[in-house]
Amino acid sequence: SEQQQAPETSDAEPEASGGVVLPCMGLDDLTSSVGSPMASYARRLDRSLREDRFQLPLAAAAAVAGAFCLWDGLRVWQGLFTASVAAAAAGVAGFEGEQMGLPAVSQAILVVQVAGVAAWATWRGFEGAQVVFGALLGACGAFAVGGWARYLDQRLPGCALVWYAVGTTFGATLVSSWRRPLMLALAPLLGGFLLVAGGGTMASRSLAALTDQDGIAPLPPPSMPWTHVAAALLAAPQNQLQGLAAQCFSLLLAVLLQSGAKAPRPSAILCLTLGCVLTAAMAAMARECDHLNGTVR
Repeated sequence: SEQQQAPETSDAEPEASGGVVLPCMGLDDLTSSVGSPMASYARRLDRSLREDRFQLPLAAAAAVAGAFCLWDGLRVWQGLFTASVAAAAAGVAGFEGEQMGLPAVSQAILVVQVAGVAAWATWRGFEGAQVVFGALLGACGAFAVGGWARYLDQRLPGCALVWYAVGTTFGATLVSSWRRPLMLALAPLLGGFLLVAGGGTMASRSLAALTDQDGIAPLPPPSMPWTHVAAALLAAPQNQLQGLAAQCFSLLLAVLLQSGAKAPRPSAILCLTLGCVLTAAMAAMARECDHLNGTVR
């Protein structure tokens, strides 16, 4: 008997109306830490910042930005913030250009155009950009200290989302309402951090290039990326942020004291000074530099 061939079947799902399937499937990755576009950008940025060819320019840019913050952080903040947004937008555009396989000339044109548009939009809408920036900082801060909320979210769904919303609202309100006193107190701390991290990286690499030494204490190793040097100044290898938390607490206390019309300025300065001295003492007595120069004695 003649065998009839069964019709072929396919496991592929039928196309949606209009034939657009793959771009819409990417929406499923928006809440995933693996396939999220933001996670992809963050991983690409981390790889780029660890490349050896970018270390000296990054360190020099950080040192210059830190010097400007120490000089007058409130006056230069708009320019620094606009440049940071333009650089971030240029990085995203370059990543997308590589993914699309654009030629080098087309990628360069795309990066310049996106960076220019982002810089112009941020400069013209600086006040609105600060609200978004504050909301982003608040959300990141709430997530960083939100382990308890994620734990409760397993038993009380929605608890973590409420906590993130509270942090977002607090950050947007803080940056938009208290930006001037906050910047006056934060600029010296941020400027000193950037200047020390950038200057230390440049000094270490310069001495390694001019001498035959692999490293000179207390400078970081010449092979260490600038991002790792900056992270080592903020936290221990076990991600203990006691020093950073103490600095933020002294900063907010100084802003709170200085916000009063009749508050004496020396009290706010004393809070910042004591915060710097205490965190320096904590770092000197802790083991936060083990991965740089060995055990601190």
